[in-house]
This record gives sequence, structure tokens and C-alpha cells, in this order.
Amino acid sequence: MRSRTAPSWIVWHLADRDADALAAPHTEDGDANSTARAWIKAYSKDAQGQVTADFPEEGSVRQEVVLHFAESHRTQEITVRINNETRGVVLDSPDPAAESP
Repeated sequence: MRSRTAPSWIVWHLADRDADALAAPHTEDGDANSTARAWIKAYSKDAQGQVTADFPEEGSVRQEVVLHFAESHRTQEITVRINNETRGVVLDSPDPAAESP
């Protein structure tokens, strides 16, 4: 999973409401399935509309990515692991805050 394809992959699984697939690339300790279900509850409807991603900094091992959900005007940051040994994402608890104007 390359860092630029990970956001698309996450959005697809959010839109499909597929918690198992969303939790599969989670690389941190903890219960990825409950976190994935919380993400689906927070963002599955938004993920069915237009979503864009910003890559604020170039990362060598981890890269922060900001997802922008157009319909609700909300954002969510994710961390993508991009080294060759472990590929995946860090699903933190969702924070469905509105974008600042």
C-alpha cells in the first residue's frame, strides 16, 4: 500500500461500511475493529460523497494525511505507515470536527 493510495482505500471501505477491511491494515496496538466501527459510524455517509486528501509533509516512515469530506465540511487526519517492512495505517479514534472556515 503506497501512501497516496491508502486514503482512497480507507474511503472505499468507509463507504462500503466494511469494518473488517478497514481494520485490517491497522498497525498499532489496541482494538482496531472497534475503532473501525467508530470510523464507519462517523464517516460512512460522508465517504459516499466527494472526499479529497492533503499530504502536508513528505514522510519517510510515516506520513500524515488529512481527509476532507465535502458534503459535511469535516476533516479527519490519518497516519500512513510507508516503510517497506510494515505497511498500513494508524486508525486513531475518529474526531468528526467541522473544517475551519
